Amino acid sequence: MSVPRDPTGKLLFAFGGYCALCRETLPEPNSEIGFVPPLSDAWQYKVIGLYNIASTDKPSRIVAAFGDLANAVCFEEIAVDFASGQFLVLKVEITHQIRNKDRIAHLVHLPCWKLIKALDSDLSLRSIYEFAESTYSLFKTSHVPEGQDITATGFTGFIDENASQSNLGKFLNRISRLPLELQLAISEACPSNLISSLVTVARTSFTLVSAFKCSQSQRHIELICHSDVKTLSATTVSIFGNKYISSLRFNELSEGSEKVQVKESEVTGIKFAIGRYGLKALRICYASNESSDWLGDPRAGWIGVMRGTDITSLRILRDDLKCIRVDFMHGSPMREQRGLLLDKDISFRFGDHHRILDTRDSSRIKSFPKWRMCRYLPFFDETGYISSLTMYCSGHSITGMAAGSGLSLRSIGECSDKRHPVHIYLQPGERIESIWLRMPNPHSDTWHRPNIMVLTNLNRTQIFGPTLIPGSGFYGDERYQWTLLNKSPGYRPTGIFFDALRRDSASQRIDNIGITQRARLEVQGIYPMVPKLTLELYTDAPGKSFVNCYLTVASFAHVKELRVSRIGSQISGMAIHHHDGSIDVLGKWGRLSLDFPSKIEQIYHYKDGTLTSIAFGFSGGENGPKLVDAIFLAIDHKPRIKDVVPQSKIVVEFQVAEADPPTVMWLFNLAHDHVDLWNGEYLPPNIYKSTHEYRITEFEIKAVG
Repeated sequence: MSVPRDPTGKLLFAFGGYCALCRETLPEPNSEIGFVPPLSDAWQYKVIGLYNIASTDKPSRIVAAFGDLANAVCFEEIAVDFASGQFLVLKVEITHQIRNKDRIAHLVHLPCWKLIKALDSDLSLRSIYEFAESTYSLFKTSHVPEGQDITATGFTGFIDENASQSNLGKFLNRISRLPLELQLAISEACPSNLISSLVTVARTSFTLVSAFKCSQSQRHIELICHSDVKTLSATTVSIFGNKYISSLRFNELSEGSEKVQVKESEVTGIKFAIGRYGLKALRICYASNESSDWLGDPRAGWIGVMRGTDITSLRILRDDLKCIRVDFMHGSPMREQRGLLLDKDISFRFGDHHRILDTRDSSRIKSFPKWRMCRYLPFFDETGYISSLTMYCSGHSITGMAAGSGLSLRSIGECSDKRHPVHIYLQPGERIESIWLRMPNPHSDTWHRPNIMVLTNLNRTQIFGPTLIPGSGFYGDERYQWTLLNKSPGYRPTGIFFDALRRDSASQRIDNIGITQRARLEVQGIYPMVPKLTLELYTDAPGKSFVNCYLTVASFAHVKELRVSRIGSQISGMAIHHHDGSIDVLGKWGRLSLDFPSKIEQIYHYKDGTLTSIAFGFSGGENGPKLVDAIFLAIDHKPRIKDVVPQSKIVVEFQVAEADPPTVMWLFNLAHDHVDLWNGEYLPPNIYKSTHEYRITEFEIKAVG
């Protein structure tokens, strides 16, 4: 395939975004006429661009051209003249996101370019370009950090004797004579400084670029073994502070290599971990549900399983620096597998299904075109099934998920105090039966993203997301509709996940949501019911701020214990523990980490006496936003609520009678609480009849991992 062109015939390239040699983010290209960057930052704007103008099936043909990010117009038309008299015109698209099939314009700071050429004048354009390609991330990294690329380092001995004859070399060598503590302080204090960038080039990039002096580009290598396979060995390379596998061998050991023994057992696949630049680690999976030790370091990697039964048919894709992919030969051409790369090492059963609903196209993972990179939240762990589930929400989307089990708490996404935690406690033996997504109609003008609803085997429904929005997905409503994520009633969810590469960088919202499900024999004929208020409360009138409200409903029957969650002077939520072991939640609630700025305290226990009255006190005036800031209790009718509440305080009181306990609703959003008797009804949700606007992708587990 040739280089993409625009309608005028210019060769199109995508803006790389950072210096390929020092890894620092490049300044935003500026198109303002007469723009002059600050003197201290001016060096960052002068760049050399490396462009591959060869067709995909041909060896790389690299041209270099000067550019100035302070004058972004220069990237609209880059003329390249050849000795033959021919010429080409290139264009760098600096305003759009990188698409899957774009050619990348690898840009390099001019000082970084001069330094690496001074260190080795024989380095070819192709060597530097292939290094830039090799160390360009396999996936978008804005939400998937893998440690720091660059670590603080000293300046001592990083530049050779010849290069030190330049003014720059003399200057840096003088710094290198300072005590190491001062060198490290300089490096740490100036992460985007010219000196720090040059140190990175000289200390790290130059060594790695040297591997490409006789570049063979990317290529597949078959691990051929003519005798019994006894061991699988690997050598590793450090790329910007993270280890990657550089080569794999059967029955061969070299200095510095690691190895694992290969059992004489049936193999079901290879579990592997990738990082942003390539393959970090792998282990062999056997039919006996056992696995070998990890070969390499899987920490901070994304874990996947490649199916295959013949260990002698292993094949790797590698470049001159490291391995990028491992798979099995399945004849020619290779049959492309589809799978998930997860943020944790989890084993699944044969026949488990992953199923994800896409509201947005996922970003491509280089060398894994049909795979998804996902944050995963299992419903099981070593202690058993989860006891609680929390979704952290913004006004229009979910940003994070957390599950509690015993004393442990696991979370994915953004679960911060800036969000609304909506929580459900699960009773012993209670299981999540089905998971639904409330999807905006593709043709509506709504900005809301998918919200989640779960139905349990005890026929309880919990909605995670705003309930009081115009067109909430009730029966007969066309703006929002519910879609079942389960493949069929014969499957039960065992975990939930989201596409990490599709997550919005600004709002942290989660778009593409999926579940893992497992087949079961028994099927319950239960169906979710969505709560709807009898009165329409959402309005733009002052003091009636019910738009995008979250609805929680709880009963005060058979109360054993009351706990409240406090954030500063505000009471954000209440957990009502019943004598039968069930727990209802009003308001915002979550299993919180130690650094969460919330305090949980008990305000009532049945041993104190019989709860006969409860009142919620509010801050704010009658016509303005009101937040719950106090709870008043009467135990055995003492004291009377009106005797202890300040006269100016706004309160809502409920009598707690054993014969007729109140069911209370607590509506909340960012600026307003509304507590009242529940006056609604439960209706069937509006089911989405067709999913052709939203694509569902399935991944079946066929190998034990």
